[in-house]
Amino acid sequence: MTTPSEPVLDPAHAAFIMSPVIVTAAARDAQNVPSVCIAVGRRIAEDRRRITIFLCPARAGTFVADVVASGALAVVFCEPASNRTLQVKGFDAVVEPLADGDAALLDDYAEAMIPVYTAVDAPAAHARSVLGCPGGKLVAISFTPSAAFVQTPGPRAGEPLQPGALPRAGL
Repeated sequence: MTTPSEPVLDPAHAAFIMSPVIVTAAARDAQNVPSVCIAVGRRIAEDRRRITIFLCPARAGTFVADVVASGALAVVFCEPASNRTLQVKGFDAVVEPLADGDAALLDDYAEAMIPVYTAVDAPAAHARSVLGCPGGKLVAISFTPSAAFVQTPGPRAGEPLQPGALPRAGL
């Protein structure tokens, strides 16, 4: 696989990913049995060529092992109030140590997500539970976006994400 001259994601896509969105990741094992988990945060490289998601292994099931075995994953970023959603796929995912500043990034993300959850009638305690990690041991998984798709419900769901185009509800 060659590296494209331009990143798959443009600045608007990166801004959407870094906005208060729910991050859900999926992988599969060697028998194509899926594993899915909710991430407790995300980071995107300044050049938009790497995304890192943060997981609580205690709640990730076989997801981490599946990613380590295959390197393949799909991550969706969804704004619950509008259902605006984009999906990013990668095939070179690796587990990495947390970087300096990640703890603060995750704290900021959790605080930003509380009003997102409460806006869809989930109590703040639920948001804290979903975005917390018992024991505090987190895993960082980084990957190169190889493809991105609109996944907002509507007739464009599944279409490749176009530069400058953000997923819009119902379009």
